[in-house]
Amino acid sequence: KAGKRAAIIITGGPNTPRNELWDTATSISNHIYKMLIGRGFVNKEIYYLSPHDWADFNGDGFNDRIVDAPRPQRQLMIEDVRTALDWAKQQGKLDQPLYLFYIGHGGEDKLHLAKFVDLEAAELKALLDEYQAVTGSKVVIVVDACHSGSFMPTLAAENRAVLTSSKAEEKSFFFEKQGWSRFLASSLYQGMHFFDAFSYAMRDQEHMLGKNLPGFQENGRTQTPLFDDNGDGVYSTDGQWLKQVKINGAYVTADITLAVTGLTESANLSVEQAFSLKAKASTISGQVERVWAVIRPPKMNLVIDSNGTPILAYPRAMLSTEDGTFWQSRWEQAIYNGNYEITYYAEDNEGNIASSEET
Repeated sequence: KAGKRAAIIITGGPNTPRNELWDTATSISNHIYKMLIGRGFVNKEIYYLSPHDWADFNGDGFNDRIVDAPRPQRQLMIEDVRTALDWAKQQGKLDQPLYLFYIGHGGEDKLHLAKFVDLEAAELKALLDEYQAVTGSKVVIVVDACHSGSFMPTLAAENRAVLTSSKAEEKSFFFEKQGWSRFLASSLYQGMHFFDAFSYAMRDQEHMLGKNLPGFQENGRTQTPLFDDNGDGVYSTDGQWLKQVKINGAYVTADITLAVTGLTESANLSVEQAFSLKAKASTISGQVERVWAVIRPPKMNLVIDSNGTPILAYPRAMLSTEDGTFWQSRWEQAIYNGNYEITYYAEDNEGNIASSEET
């Protein structure tokens, strides 16, 4: 699509060993960058803000030099977000909305950029208000963080859509470098409008949480993505505008061809009895780099990182292959009585991730 366009990606930090979400957040950010490129953006139209200046979005193992700031690399500050929106102002009035993505830690009415550095919802609203007053451009902002729904009433405005991964009182869950915003980006990549992409991302997030979701609900743990696109700050019967917004216009992109299928048959096990894990993985372009199985036991402990974000810590087993298509391994760590569900994952050389149905 011709015309002016711009997007901002913000990966919240810190990028330290204590931040167990970091690898997932940067993987999702790179996936969003890849989606934008696949939808026809070029690098100069994307402002990538991250505390780590090394990023490999195409899986070739090299730094693609796509991170714009801060330079030299350091932990993020509020001023860095202001600089990103100043860059957006310099692009002038856009022919489609400014797309702004945030992936990282969050709290009620704040985004956690770094240790002791929080961007308040009111501060972000002021920056967006100023940007829109100067340019007259529309904005679509996507926030994937715990308590992100608390931002919606504050950020809501005319010609601005706000999409969040959870309600104000909820945590946002991540697993195997996947989360709600990665699913959203995958649907946008195919050419869906934001309304449909939102619906598919909600479905895929529920699928990721799997059969353990009812257990989370019993303990008051739910994740409910929200959006507002009419400026009232309430998630209700909205969606008329988002049904018209597709990243860079109405054309369809060929879907990512990576696929994985479980070949494991159901069986009864004794404690610590070895069990064969088998899967088939393929892709039309590139190659499958790795395949692994995630086992959902009848019981599990929820891991909370140092910033309070839940990481689903299911047991996993790496599979090996001799022909690049059929993968296998053995697993012998069953200790609880009950049903164990297995999902297989595959990753290709470009960093795409696919999952199978549960076994």
